[in-house]
Amino acid sequence: MTTTAEASKLDKELKQLTSVYSSTRVKIGFEMGARLKEVYENKTYLKLDEQSYPSFARYLESVGIMYRNAMELMSLHDCYIILAEIPIDKLSEISYYRLVSIKPILFGKKDGKYSLKKTKKEVMEWLGDAKSDLTTEDFKQHMAEEKVEEHDHKWTEVTTRKCEICKLKELIKIKK
Repeated sequence: MTTTAEASKLDKELKQLTSVYSSTRVKIGFEMGARLKEVYENKTYLKLDEQSYPSFARYLESVGIMYRNAMELMSLHDCYIILAEIPIDKLSEISYYRLVSIKPILFGKKDGKYSLKKTKKEVMEWLGDAKSDLTTEDFKQHMAEEKVEEHDHKWTEVTTRKCEICKLKELIKIKK
């Protein structure tokens, strides 16, 4: 049986490892994004073996990266590092999920090029919010509020039901 002290120690260790894992993932992601962009723009894969890598997508298969993930990494690098000029060490303090989630709020894309939709000060405020201890649900709510203009709330009443066996939850609209 685990004691409270052992459980507390394990919890502390796990939280430290989670923090290091998240930070490392973000740092590596931004470094990969920079290199992927270089390979993509310079068509470096053709210089390696044009037969084996006739396209960027085929090259990505050989290094084990899905095309969609590569494009996301490149866009994150373009937006946060190139456009907003945020150091990787500062970005590594924020979860990858939150950086991806707020990117559409902070950056726009037109004719294949990204641009800032917010001032650099606003970008930094959003990064501060993303780094904060807000729960995932509260952070999602914060993003949702940004996407709509100020308004009077129009409420719909709902309730849930839950399966006692599999714990599946369903929303049920209340009939008036």
